[in-house]
Amino acid sequence: MTDKLKVALIGCGRIGFDWDQSNAGSENEAYSHFAAINNSDQFELVAVADPDKKNLSKLKNYNSLQCEVCWQTLLKKNKDWDLVVIASPDETHSEILLEIPDFNPRCVFVEKPLGLDFRACEQIVRTFEEKGISLLVNYSRRFMTEYRELKREIDQAIMGKALCLTIHYTGGFAHNGVHFLDLIHWFFGHPEKTTILNAESNEQMGEFPQSPITIHCNYESGLAVNLIGIGNESPAHHQIEFIASSGGFRILNNESIERYKVVPMERFEGFSQFTVGSREKIEPGLALTHAYCEIADHLTRQAVLKRTPESCLAINYLIEQET
Repeated sequence: MTDKLKVALIGCGRIGFDWDQSNAGSENEAYSHFAAINNSDQFELVAVADPDKKNLSKLKNYNSLQCEVCWQTLLKKNKDWDLVVIASPDETHSEILLEIPDFNPRCVFVEKPLGLDFRACEQIVRTFEEKGISLLVNYSRRFMTEYRELKREIDQAIMGKALCLTIHYTGGFAHNGVHFLDLIHWFFGHPEKTTILNAESNEQMGEFPQSPITIHCNYESGLAVNLIGIGNESPAHHQIEFIASSGGFRILNNESIERYKVVPMERFEGFSQFTVGSREKIEPGLALTHAYCEIADHLTRQAVLKRTPESCLAINYLIEQET
């Protein structure tokens, strides 16, 4: 009999299972929930569910796992779930989250976005609060040490006054761009004004846009933020560039942070410019590992989760203002 925290995994596709530890650089890294759970000494993966039998067949070598096509059937077979992880397609999140409180798990960890419909997201958060079930959404950069350090430096104005943040991303907004809107909200809070450009006219009111939209955010401090969607014609790509009055940084494809420093201009006396000061590697494979450590601390020691569903609703409102 194990005293580990009992976990059920709903969704065994890419981030559920396929991007497992075979793609990681060390035993501490994990690119899938399956790997992160199995690498942890505090969790036990008891059961998995996926409507695609081909996905379930990949797990046939793990004889101890309970496997079900229907997630409701899986959860009914056991009681007292410590953690349920939802790694299913985006469009299924709301439906699962609206029903899952009936099974009364202690905590639910869901892939972003919380849901595609704003009103459903509000109902989900309200229901989880009423039931006393903890809810955590995987906006992965919040669990990366490197981004937490950047957040600290921005809060303490170590690079000077924040002037401009520009982010380019590929893919649709609901699946990829929302990562960066969350990052913007985390770094700088709620803007004074949000303007959305090039949203598809046929996208429904009250839902996250599926197209690669562009968003401008303006802050009372004068900070300008640009989140620019560049569609799917480009290779998979994102770039983050932050400019402050005495420093800044650039991140390309979540691989490394290129920091800027201020130096005098050689040709023009009295003027200064930015140049690359240093580079540091980002370890994205540790994000899920850190997330599960925080969840374990929450479940075993009542530590407060650093990422709340209410902050997910805040970024919903940024979109809803303009759609």
